[in-house]
Amino acid sequence: MDLTRTEEQRLLAESAARFISDRHDAGRGRGDGAASPAFDPEAWRHFADLGWLALPIDPAHGGLGGGAVEVGILMEAFGRGLVCQPYLATVVLGAGLIAEHGSEAQKKALLPRVAEGTLRLAFAHSERAARFDLAEVAATAQGLGEGWRLDGEKIAVLDADAADLLIVSARTVAGGGPPGPLALFLVEPDAAGLALRHHPRLGGGSAAVLTLRDVRLPAAARLGTGEGDALAAVEAVVDRALAALSAEAVGMMQAVLDRTLDYTKVRQQFGRPLAANQVVRHRLVDMAVHCDEARSMALRAALKAASTPTERARAACGAKAKIGVGARFVAEQAVQLHGAMGVTEELDIGAYFKRLLAFETLFGSSNHHHRRHLRLGGGTAGGLDLTAEDKAFEAEVRAFIAAHLTPEIRRAQALTPSVFSDPQIVAPWQKALNAKGWVAPGWPREHGGTGWTPMQRWIFETECARAGVPSISPMGVKMVGPVIIGFGTPEQKSHYLPRILSGEDYWCQGYSEPGSGSDLASLRTRAVREGDTYVVNGTKIWTTHAHHANRMFALVRTETGARPQDGISFLLIDMKSPGISIRPILTIGGDHEVNQVFFDDVRVPVANRVGEEGKGWSYGKYLLEFERGSGIASAKLRQGLDQMLALARSDTSGRAIDDPDIAREAARIDIDIDALEMTELRLLAAMQAGEQPGAASSLIKLRISEIRQAVTRLGVDVIGLDALAVEPVRPLYALNQEPVVAEDVLPVVPEHLNSRAWTIFGGTSEIQRDILAKLMLGL
Repeated sequence: MDLTRTEEQRLLAESAARFISDRHDAGRGRGDGAASPAFDPEAWRHFADLGWLALPIDPAHGGLGGGAVEVGILMEAFGRGLVCQPYLATVVLGAGLIAEHGSEAQKKALLPRVAEGTLRLAFAHSERAARFDLAEVAATAQGLGEGWRLDGEKIAVLDADAADLLIVSARTVAGGGPPGPLALFLVEPDAAGLALRHHPRLGGGSAAVLTLRDVRLPAAARLGTGEGDALAAVEAVVDRALAALSAEAVGMMQAVLDRTLDYTKVRQQFGRPLAANQVVRHRLVDMAVHCDEARSMALRAALKAASTPTERARAACGAKAKIGVGARFVAEQAVQLHGAMGVTEELDIGAYFKRLLAFETLFGSSNHHHRRHLRLGGGTAGGLDLTAEDKAFEAEVRAFIAAHLTPEIRRAQALTPSVFSDPQIVAPWQKALNAKGWVAPGWPREHGGTGWTPMQRWIFETECARAGVPSISPMGVKMVGPVIIGFGTPEQKSHYLPRILSGEDYWCQGYSEPGSGSDLASLRTRAVREGDTYVVNGTKIWTTHAHHANRMFALVRTETGARPQDGISFLLIDMKSPGISIRPILTIGGDHEVNQVFFDDVRVPVANRVGEEGKGWSYGKYLLEFERGSGIASAKLRQGLDQMLALARSDTSGRAIDDPDIAREAARIDIDIDALEMTELRLLAAMQAGEQPGAASSLIKLRISEIRQAVTRLGVDVIGLDALAVEPVRPLYALNQEPVVAEDVLPVVPEHLNSRAWTIFGGTSEIQRDILAKLMLGL
């Protein structure tokens, strides 16, 4: 899957941006009454001239053959500018229904007119009693020999005042029998018995209430061949409309963020800009994170728009649910940060607020789509489309796992509640991976990497997570390895890289110190040079698996500079060196995973320094980018959620899944994982193109930590009173007596307790927000 835009897509985005800049003022979308913009024939002609109306229509019917991604690019631009033309009603919904359900003759007669801009459509389907249920239609179409009689009422008919033709849904009725299949009808707006009551629409544009009283239509007015139920077509087209609306919401959210960011930079309070306040900066970062996740979900919905009905629906309702929540947050925070001006018509923030509120309501609220997502089935892999080559690779990975992952290793990993897997679990798995050449997918091929595409990396991580394989310690492969590759000497590369791949060297990280956690630049461990060696004195803390490691990479102070970041060097230390001692630290989950390490006149060869003396801060930041942004954590998170859902559906938990609160939370987490998965794929694609993780690594670290804690918190809710049982023996997989609770319940509480560290290690969530404020928002 190529997640980068093609040249044609870039040109489309540029033309749309120019239109917004040159011809459309967002302020025109302000208000809901007389100020709401009416249909603009000149703008519509411009849309036709640019090919936008023909964009998703089949070339056989006068179109350009674009897909949902191209429509999304256009809709995002419309959202930025609060464009209120009937593009969704005519092109996405109306033309979509004709293409999906119409007869060939109807397609040939109608779609070219839509493409050239001479036919505008409106879809009349929603009914008040149905709320958001597409299948619940009370309007009827009674067969009358050679024609039909339509009766009923529709609400929220978008842009009906601009429509030349209405597409109306109704249940067919034969004689006095019950309502039958759903059918669609082409109805003139001035048909006898049809009444339209137009009204301004929240956020701009118009809608109408449509009343049908004995509306007589010829047989040819029925859309399609006259056979089958139109519900599947309606569901497909509405799902694509949800993808388009999601992209439009992304444009609005980004515009709101940009305006709020600009305002907080210049608005002075108490003698300084609002954005100088850390609370405000962190709130702006949370808005930016919601915008980025919305972008991922909108792209996912667009990419899945032509997939199987279940995959398409899951992506569409996931996007609507996730973006609906995010849009509400971004809009509400924007108003709050604008103060009193935000609740007036003086600025266009209010117009965006109302348009985003309308987005949340159209075709189903976030709550509705969380429930729908649950019905469709959650807790499974994201289901991205695979090529034949990808499917062959997937089969190869599955066969490899089946051949090398023993039941004993699988069980031991399932009963490991700590953040890292024990080395004795990992060693046989890493040995097999190394023999295959699969240990370091993120490394360059010349240093032992795989050369995989982003999709292959996703497949590998997903299959490993689904199978429950142990995680190789990231300290070597994902952290010090990339630093040695990027800055090490040829001798260091030839010595250390093969030993990292084989697992012969097991690494720990020497960063944090007492008093120097997230404020890493204040570290005090010193390395004084004496000829060809450094003499190291000091201490490191929270050192994961130092009691297992034979190597440490450490930041030490080799001189005092003008800034705290100056004079720090990056050393590779043999943990068997004289003068090193280790004090174990138990976590609140009862596990021995972290330690304090003391250095008392430890001698380290100068040859073990990576890069230049005093430049260690730069190498350390580079490493942290890979720690926070490498790999695909969404796969492991989904596996964790799958385990919780399996428990929730079992008698062990008393079928906790039947609790609607637990079910709703599971659906919310599942959608969050979908968003993270797409964000990780976007980052992998960028890294494949040679870009560094940058700010994205902090964003991903932030969301991984929060979702991980949510998954484990859900687990505690699922097991109920069994959460009170404590098993102190470690490791759990070595327990040689019958536990007081079921085995699969044993790691739930310890894992939740240990998960509190996720928002702390690798830089706290607060530090990540500071980083994002600087790198993403320029604050």
